[in-house]
Amino acid sequence: MQAEATIKIARSSRDVFNTINDFGSVHQWNPYVRTVNLLSDNNGGLGSERICYFYGGQELHEKITGFNDGDYIDVNLINPPFPVTDMIAKLKVDEEKDGLSKVTMRFEYKVKFGILGKLMNSMMIKSQFIKTGERVLNGLSERLQNNNYVGRGGMVISEHEFKKEESTRSKVSVQSV
Repeated sequence: MQAEATIKIARSSRDVFNTINDFGSVHQWNPYVRTVNLLSDNNGGLGSERICYFYGGQELHEKITGFNDGDYIDVNLINPPFPVTDMIAKLKVDEEKDGLSKVTMRFEYKVKFGILGKLMNSMMIKSQFIKTGERVLNGLSERLQNNNYVGRGGMVISEHEFKKEESTRSKVSVQSV
């Protein structure tokens, strides 16, 4: 199964790719991620691993399993808590005309529960992943184009608010590990 979202961002493809590849800073632009704990020594590239702690209290272990510098990053979502398995988020960056970059976020996954899972996918799972991709890419765009931090639900927060909250984020991360 697949679900895909795309956005055009008024930044170079290098800037966009570098932001996505900064694996420990996803909480600066992903409206779902409260904080991140890097598990690997490297903060980007093949083999990088992190745990994302979400605003709703969930956590997700992620690992970069596909990587081509400046082009794409494949992130394996290990044991996703959704009614899916074998989930990979693929982020691809393409240079467009006039300084724009096209970013595509594609989720590839298998559904659990056989025919019932396929029915759930067609009724809600796929559309939820598309909405999630759109929100994540909108957060990425906000961070890159306007240099704003993105908080819970996609709300723009100031650098001061972000840094103030970061101390809380660090405490949550340490306590959760």
